[in-house]
Amino acid sequence: MTIVAYFVKPEVVLPICCRMVELTLAHGVTKHSVMGLVQYSAALCQRSRHITEITSHVQAPFAIAKLAISLLDRIESSDIIGRAYFIYYGLIAHYAEPIQSCGKWLSKGFEAGLSNGDTFSAFFCANHHIRLSLIGGGNLSTLLRESDYYLSVVEQHGNIVSKRFFMMYRQTIRVLIDKGASNQNDDGANELCQGDSFSHKRMAETMNFHKALQSFWLGYAERCHHYVLKLLQTNVIGRHHRLIILFYHGISSFTMLKRQRTSKIQQIPKEAIANLRAAAKDSKWNYGNKVHLLEAELSSHEGRNEDANSLYAAAIIASRSSRFVHEQGLACELAGFHYKKIGDLQRALGFFNQAKSCYAEWGSEMKVEGITRQLAFLGGGEI
Repeated sequence: MTIVAYFVKPEVVLPICCRMVELTLAHGVTKHSVMGLVQYSAALCQRSRHITEITSHVQAPFAIAKLAISLLDRIESSDIIGRAYFIYYGLIAHYAEPIQSCGKWLSKGFEAGLSNGDTFSAFFCANHHIRLSLIGGGNLSTLLRESDYYLSVVEQHGNIVSKRFFMMYRQTIRVLIDKGASNQNDDGANELCQGDSFSHKRMAETMNFHKALQSFWLGYAERCHHYVLKLLQTNVIGRHHRLIILFYHGISSFTMLKRQRTSKIQQIPKEAIANLRAAAKDSKWNYGNKVHLLEAELSSHEGRNEDANSLYAAAIIASRSSRFVHEQGLACELAGFHYKKIGDLQRALGFFNQAKSCYAEWGSEMKVEGITRQLAFLGGGEI
């Protein structure tokens, strides 16, 4: 009921969850208690409008949800594993657990849901598996194959909404691989975003998120800024999407600051740092590298080169430790531009070569080609 309410009438989700928790306390634990506790935790994470409120209070709902998931091994629960995994790993766990592990568990949730005939949960697990794997820096060629597989399954079941989501993911993945040179028509995904219902608004939110993400990696700072503003103005944006897009918005703002030094644009990276620093208190793995890279860019922009040098190194190390190969490549690339700016071309070449290696591992031909052009411009190759 709560999952349906989330899309049809989201304001009633929390009261329903509270009632399920009350019944558990009064009558004992069942498999339905697991769902009640997990959904209650998800509702707590989603109800706050401000990221700092979520991140400062995430430990309590996270602990409740993790306890609920641990109960799955103690009771007969095979028919709810897909639903439980979708909510816990798709909506809660990434605030505290490594995002890559969340993606793997969601893949298992897809299999569990499909084997039990719960296609609704299976497709949502698949949806969040691709979403988190993309954000987590999964290999793009592998993600494209997985997206194509999921897309074929949802087409067999005639699930139009899930099909549109996977087509958006596939489009973004192809853009990241080769600027979408092999991309096909979106087959009406834009049309499905039109409407006033909550599901239409959620689809539009996802579309704007992907447009902003694509624009960032293509190097279109103003276009990224446009889609981020559209995204932040909506009241249905997912809290995790908000955190991620603030990071990319903060990085791209430094490109805009080279052309226009308005107070509004100057505030963008500072607000991003504040929000991501709060998130890093609960998950240094997922957000620590992002804080370091934003601080490095800010230091470089303000001419504090000694600080920038240390912070770029910290961002690279943190990205590598957290297995964010795409953000490790980004940190190396930005470090290369920083050292190029201050006249240390030898170090710039070294960092550009590291960036090229990371982008190749990620599977982005587009970024590898861009770094190759930069190396050729500097007169360097592999060193």
